Amino acid sequence: MLEYATGPGPRRVVVHADVDAFLASAEQAADPSLRGRPVVVGGLPRDRGIVISSSYEARALGVRNGMRLRDAHRVCPRAVFRRGAIWPSLTTLPACPIPPVPPASRKAASIPIAR
Repeated sequence: MLEYATGPGPRRVVVHADVDAFLASAEQAADPSLRGRPVVVGGLPRDRGIVISSSYEARALGVRNGMRLRDAHRVCPRAVFRRGAIWPSLTTLPACPIPPVPPASRKAASIPIAR
């Protein structure tokens, strides 16, 4: 989604990326053996936590973002569970002349783009 900031000063564009399925897709892109398989990002089934991102294959089998990891494992025992090592590299942006927009959440990011 593109948002055009208004007000005094230079015009800027902010790109908002909703990463509900993006992190699982990034894991699949980083490891081609995961393509076409259900992937759950957020931790391992024995970890105490929730699903941060799930692939479309996992969603088709009943996994939803926000559900407990152990519940996701019960719903989809053949899913590949990842802790999400790719996320920190996605949130590190190069120096930009426009001040960054604060993150909306752990699953969403806004990136200012100079025009």
